[in-house]
Amino acid sequence: VNSSAASDVYKRQLLVLLGIALLLVPALAGAQEQSDLVRIQDVDASGFPTVRLLVTAASAGTLAAEAFTVQEGEVEYPADSAEPIDAQTIEAVLIIDTSGSMQGAPLAGAKEAALAFVAELPPAAQIAVVGFWSTVSVEQELTTDRDLVNAAIVGLAAVGETALYDGVVLGLEQFTPCGADNLVVLSDGADTASEVSLADVEAALGAFEGSTFVVELQGAESDPEALQALADAGDGILAAAQDPEALQQIYEGIAVAVTSQYVVTYTSAGAGPQPVSVFVDVLGASESILIGLPAAPTSTPATTEPPPSTAPATVPEGSTGDEPFFFGGPWLAIGLLAVFIGVGGVLCF
Repeated sequence: VNSSAASDVYKRQLLVLLGIALLLVPALAGAQEQSDLVRIQDVDASGFPTVRLLVTAASAGTLAAEAFTVQEGEVEYPADSAEPIDAQTIEAVLIIDTSGSMQGAPLAGAKEAALAFVAELPPAAQIAVVGFWSTVSVEQELTTDRDLVNAAIVGLAAVGETALYDGVVLGLEQFTPCGADNLVVLSDGADTASEVSLADVEAALGAFEGSTFVVELQGAESDPEALQALADAGDGILAAAQDPEALQQIYEGIAVAVTSQYVVTYTSAGAGPQPVSVFVDVLGASESILIGLPAAPTSTPATTEPPPSTAPATVPEGSTGDEPFFFGGPWLAIGLLAVFIGVGGVLCF
């Protein structure tokens, strides 16, 4: 591939990302502007001082470890490694509005977008399809069989009311314990038929440790406030499509984000609660999150006891100290708009 062709591909991917309202930060040497293109999805400090981060860095092509820098407190650490996640761990659940207002062009556009999304994911990734109307249904459970997934998408029909919140809850139930979870929700209307409330769904999304993408197909019946609430609850992204034709570009951009996830490791010298962010060359910096590291040892007053050692304190491998690693809710706002990430998630392999 010549450099011009590669450049065209790269520009196309960035335009796709802009299509889902992600902010592209210019590449300025040494500048760590915050960008939605870079997100910390999960943390594992069980092997301290080695810390593992699951990071979304949405870009064309594979990034090298040298592209990642971790900022922990006031200290910058180069990444020891940055490995793309195994495609076999990727799980995506497509939740698609099939209420009566989606009849005709809206549902046709949604199907084309969903099929394009499926085509962009690696063959080993698992995909499920959930439809919601007056009730909700798993049209296809998680599978790598693209024929089954595509048939479920093509077979969707629009009828009835809108059980949006029930659809999201059912979608969340499809993930396996150790997958790299990605929830993609599309709706063109306000909820009119769910058994659960918006508050119930917000709580479920708040406990969800994967990536949340919410897509609004704008129209007379759409409810942007509720959809924004869902995106915020899942610490995700809301993208708005003015017409059905715009959906495909949005879904292709989501596919880029889903397939651009890395397990980034670095060696920490910190202690206790620390704000952490990740800077990626060209893309910018993630929002800070607060992580819990083993607490610094307390000194013992010198009385009749031997004087304290001047040797550096060490933490046994695999130990996280007496304090629980995670000491708050999954989205705890602290200080620098830090977000506290819950234990578990996709870093259980």
